Amino acid sequence: MKKKNLFFYVVLLEILFLAGSGLLVFQKPANLELQPQDFQETGYYQVDDTENGIGALGLAEPEESTVLLLESNEFALHPGAYEVVIQYDSAYNPDDPLQSAANKMGRVDMITEENPMALKTFSFFLPDGHTSQTGRMWLRSGSEVSDLRAEVYYCGTGKLLIQSISIREQILYRYVRIAGFLLLFAALDLLYLIFSKNTILKVSEKRKWEILVLGIIILTSSLPYLTDFLYAGHDLEFHIHRIYRLSESIQDMLIPQRIAFQALNGYGYASPLTYGELFLYIPAVLHCLWVPMQTCYQIYVIMINACTCLISYWCFKRICKDWRMGIVGGAVYTLSGYRMANLLTRASVGEYTAMAFLPLVCYGFWYVYQKKDEEKIRFRECLPIIIGLTGIVESHILSCEMSAFFVLIVVVLFRKKTFAKYRFAALCKSAVVTLLLNLWFLVPCLSSMLGMNLGARHVGARIENKGVYLIQLFGIFQSRNGRNVLGGMLEEMPLTLGITLTLGLLLYLICCVKRESWKLAGDSRFKYAGIFAGFAAIALFMSSNYFWSDNLVNRWKIIKMVYGTLQFPWRFLAMATVFASFVLVLCLSILYEKKGEIFWAGTVAVIVIPGILSAGLYMTDFTHSAYEERYYSYASEDPVPSSSAIWFELTGTDNDLANIKTPLLGEGVSASEVVYSAGTYTVNCANEMEGISFITFPVFHYNNYHVYDREQGYELPIQTGENNRVQVELPGRYSGTLVLRYEVPLYWRICEAVSFITLLFVLFYQSAFFYLIKGRMRCSHESI
Repeated sequence: MKKKNLFFYVVLLEILFLAGSGLLVFQKPANLELQPQDFQETGYYQVDDTENGIGALGLAEPEESTVLLLESNEFALHPGAYEVVIQYDSAYNPDDPLQSAANKMGRVDMITEENPMALKTFSFFLPDGHTSQTGRMWLRSGSEVSDLRAEVYYCGTGKLLIQSISIREQILYRYVRIAGFLLLFAALDLLYLIFSKNTILKVSEKRKWEILVLGIIILTSSLPYLTDFLYAGHDLEFHIHRIYRLSESIQDMLIPQRIAFQALNGYGYASPLTYGELFLYIPAVLHCLWVPMQTCYQIYVIMINACTCLISYWCFKRICKDWRMGIVGGAVYTLSGYRMANLLTRASVGEYTAMAFLPLVCYGFWYVYQKKDEEKIRFRECLPIIIGLTGIVESHILSCEMSAFFVLIVVVLFRKKTFAKYRFAALCKSAVVTLLLNLWFLVPCLSSMLGMNLGARHVGARIENKGVYLIQLFGIFQSRNGRNVLGGMLEEMPLTLGITLTLGLLLYLICCVKRESWKLAGDSRFKYAGIFAGFAAIALFMSSNYFWSDNLVNRWKIIKMVYGTLQFPWRFLAMATVFASFVLVLCLSILYEKKGEIFWAGTVAVIVIPGILSAGLYMTDFTHSAYEERYYSYASEDPVPSSSAIWFELTGTDNDLANIKTPLLGEGVSASEVVYSAGTYTVNCANEMEGISFITFPVFHYNNYHVYDREQGYELPIQTGENNRVQVELPGRYSGTLVLRYEVPLYWRICEAVSFITLLFVLFYQSAFFYLIKGRMRCSHESI
């Protein structure tokens, strides 16, 4: 009775807390604007108070370091999320009309000494060639500061005048904060009901074990992301920028995003065309809801860890028909060496997302091929293949390429089974539905790869020198951070199958030795373990330095083009990891039957515990050696981030030239009133010459850009100008307003509609199926 009362009072306190937070939603939002008169000079540099703002005109000798130029009056803010907009005027060189964003005129910092840990923001950098900078800052719940101030730092060269700094609270974040507390309370209450003795929720002991162990696995793999910062990984900055640019497109209602229009200083970036972003909509939407960027990323990683663990658990449990095998497999796969390296050292978002779906594809094909030839295969039984392949396509196209390679091996190797009537029909259904579901991404991807000279078409085909050595593949423990090394191992990142999966392959060899005495000749588990072991061996061979791929790329151009796009042969470790995981759980299932529960438990301890210790050592070593990174919003020091990959740019692009935001004008051409917003560029221009001249927009010339005269409506011819920019031919004596627009082709829209209709069909079919099953069960119960 006391426990019931305690739970009741706890829930009541949670309701009161949420109600109080709900009332705060109606509190007047904080809005303030700092004007030039709200700043004082610090004495470190000459300050000029002009009609155009307060700051430095750059009349004195240039300073070698950044100096504190201005401090604002102190102001107070309550907890919440705030948009910060800085209006400024800058000129690195007053005599040069082409100002470059590569020149940092200064920065603005928000400072509080009362509670500095409560303030979550970073420096707002002020690049030349821009007139405003927008960023975000947060004051955490339960904090309120009264000594906030803005500090303006000057880089010591050129003109920098601050015109205003506006700080506006975002009401939407108040609702997000309440939703966060609601989810937290609901999760804690549910856990209490599951593991306590109560009359509200009855859970079996077996289900409690499943929830407990799976929860520990997810928590363990996510520990490095339960911090107030991120650990620097190879591709972290690149993917953070992808998420941020996607959030911009969502706010501009450009869905799906085809070009990241604001990326690279507004020049645009074509990564959405060839790099799936479907799952990145999760963190991008969260950022649109004013959640700090690093928190969005952390939530995404934890969700992927949970999906990886739960999907692999379900697949291993189904294939072995034992929940304990599912638990072991889920732990081994989720904490596997290569996956953890992808998660932390490489921060390879696309690849570790795709790895969540690999077990589903393996299980789906196993299920279809283990069915009898004369047995019908229903559509819902094809869903593991469809969902798994769709997840891979939409997250990492290179993992899709590797998966297709092994699917082709399966289809050819087991061709007699493949072309059995019902199985072939099921495989065709799976292929067609998968294709239709992903048509919205695949068609633009292929048309862009074939129709534009992107860097991805010229990836180095000779990648043999990046292969992995055997001492790495079968390394016992993995540790520290690292990089990719050519033709060696010095300071290389961990690239290993891991001790647990290596022992799993050894266990399969033991089963081969005991084949006669254990009577495994007719055991389907042993047969499928052998198939998965063979696939694991192929994947390990192709990732190693023993695969002499350079001999092949010189003979066949198709191999050179396809294989070279992988960039690194050790990517096949992802395939080896999932195959070896299936080998392990199948062999453990055999061992359980042949040697009993006690021997099985001892073997699991011997095999799995070293893997868990290895993962723990790696996480500890990595977190003590990796640099800390903090991402709250985008006010980057570099408008053209170095993390941009050349694979998604037009060949020959020089990003350093993308720092120039001003249009290039041909002879006799003048321009004014330049406006750029949401993929549309508008400029008033005139050609005073009799002959043709040109204007070159600061936008990279990807396909599907068009330029129109706004008043007359006709289209003007365009071509690729300097540094792959959009160049427009202006007729003699032309005067008017040009509008540059990115127009999605009609057949892309048709593909989007087809994919959406296919998704609705799949969802409707599944809903109808479950409704029918429930109806039959109800009828059976009533007849009894």
